[in-house]
Amino acid sequence: MNKINKPKIEIHLLNIDDIDMSDDEVRSVIAPFYIRKAEAIKSINGQKAEIGAGYLLFKYLGVKTDEDLKHNEYGKPSLKARGEMTEFSLSHSGKYVVLAVSDIPIGVDIESRENVTLSVLRRVLPDKQYKKLVEKDYSGEVILDKNGKITPCRDEKLMYTKKWTSVEAVLKAIGKGFYLDPSMEESFMDGWNLFSLQADDEYVISVAIGR
Repeated sequence: MNKINKPKIEIHLLNIDDIDMSDDEVRSVIAPFYIRKAEAIKSINGQKAEIGAGYLLFKYLGVKTDEDLKHNEYGKPSLKARGEMTEFSLSHSGKYVVLAVSDIPIGVDIESRENVTLSVLRRVLPDKQYKKLVEKDYSGEVILDKNGKITPCRDEKLMYTKKWTSVEAVLKAIGKGFYLDPSMEESFMDGWNLFSLQADDEYVISVAIGR
């Protein structure tokens, strides 16, 4: 019998309300790339999100300098040094920044359920998937609740947010973002394992990992 190696996955969530923008110690340990991104943003929350992303990369992957990172033609960052846990993906929304780390290709997205509507999903979902939402066909849809328990996903807003974040997670895992039009490619999510979880009552995280 062949042994199947399960992928290793870590998910790290940071509440940006915990970030002190005047803390020079935090700024001193993160890659300047994220400091420059923060300084180019006017909103305080946007600044905190970029600082938070840089800090998560430092804390869990040891990223300290711009030389530790490389970016593909679509802007997706990755580590220059290869190791066991060097595939990563970042996302932020509202008060949270999330970092997903794995030993295989991975993508992550987080979003507030208050931001996703059917009209938004119409622009990104292939026709077949959009039709299932319109018809409220949620059969087989599950989500990890706040306690880590697998539960049926029957709530409308929860389903909308799960679908949106799942699309984003796959696009990030592929490495092209919205340079690829997901609504025009029915099979673009094939080949990816997906799971979603609730960060709290409002935010949903979805993760895509290679099979």
